[in-house]
Amino acid sequence: MKVHVYGNTLNSAFHLTKILRDKGVDAEMFLDNSSPLEQDYPWWDDKSFSPDNLPSWVHYYPIFPNFIFANRKTKQLINDFSKCDIALVSCYGPMLAMKSKVPFVFYSLGSDLNMIDFKDDFKSLLFNTYSLNLKIKKLIKIMTYG
Repeated sequence: MKVHVYGNTLNSAFHLTKILRDKGVDAEMFLDNSSPLEQDYPWWDDKSFSPDNLPSWVHYYPIFPNFIFANRKTKQLINDFSKCDIALVSCYGPMLAMKSKVPFVFYSLGSDLNMIDFKDDFKSLLFNTYSLNLKIKKLIKIMTYG
């Protein structure tokens, strides 16, 4: 059984994939730039890793994926992710799994469920002094979940 793991909050997908692989499961991790936090990337835990130096089972897409208006790189992520029997996902993972047409199990570390709090997100989008880049990412999140 081939398992794909997505949603690397606090490197959870990285460690979960390592454990699955140690147990003999054909597991691979998918990583993108949807998080602005360094602790959500493998190189935070293991200094021998970098965006250009990752294990073969970590598939890194240096993009912020837009699942509504997918560009070429996001379509490649979706296509590559589709080549599994089941997916374990968190964060934006359900969108990726649904676009990839693979069965999935959603797991949460707690804050993922807060992502659907549109009212506060919309207010903060309008009234906070976020950079334009962060405002666009927040707007994409609101449109995606809305």
